[in-house]
Amino acid sequence: DTPDTLSKWYDTRNMPLTVAVDTGAKFVRQMAWRSTPMFAVLGKDDKGAYRLRYQGSYDDNADAAKATKTFVADAVEAILAGKDVAVKQSYTVFG
Repeated sequence: DTPDTLSKWYDTRNMPLTVAVDTGAKFVRQMAWRSTPMFAVLGKDDKGAYRLRYQGSYDDNADAAKATKTFVADAVEAILAGKDVAVKQSYTVFG
């Protein structure tokens, strides 16, 4: 996927996000992730520094229509509402 197609995908879900492409998988290696896709949601702390607020799967099912938990959307909504992110990590493996 390109940054443009990813941004459009998020726009269809009304998520005001910045998409970063991890060229060379540097971030993936630093986070020690072993599978993809994995998502990282960053949010500012009370001092204005960005902190990792959620990492893991987008949701809990490979079929979006069957998902019962939407981890990334829930994390973003919590951050935008000024609340703590309830689920900080999730590693749902599909396949």
